[in-house]
Amino acid sequence: MSTRCFAMLKPGVLNRRLVGEVISRLEKKGLKLVGLKLMNISPELAAEHYAEHKGKAFYDPLVDYITSGPVVAMVWQGDDCVPLVRKMTGATNPADAMPATATKARKGKSTCSSSLMKSSTGKTRAQSGTRKH
Repeated sequence: MSTRCFAMLKPGVLNRRLVGEVISRLEKKGLKLVGLKLMNISPELAAEHYAEHKGKAFYDPLVDYITSGPVVAMVWQGDDCVPLVRKMTGATNPADAMPATATKARKGKSTCSSSLMKSSTGKTRAQSGTRKH
């Protein structure tokens, strides 16, 4: 079933000039890029986006990181888009990540500086960034 999912390349990917590589890998897995926007995240938008994490120890460093530079916001479409993007990015904690995932490539760097924000499930498809097509 074809679905859509949101993924965001965080400032670390842009700083390391890996945007093209990440997009290429997702396309090679059969996903279609249907939306892309280079943008700067305001503290207000970051607070809204990460509201579920407010009060957790990593919240403030996460908001600081995501607002530290430009991000690339993307919408991808394909069969089982969300699980595929999650599999390619790996576990949030680098110690738990499988080899050849984006998380493992961080080599133990803080989870707050995770390079790729993957789509997450929520109460509704609109909240999780996924839709059936």
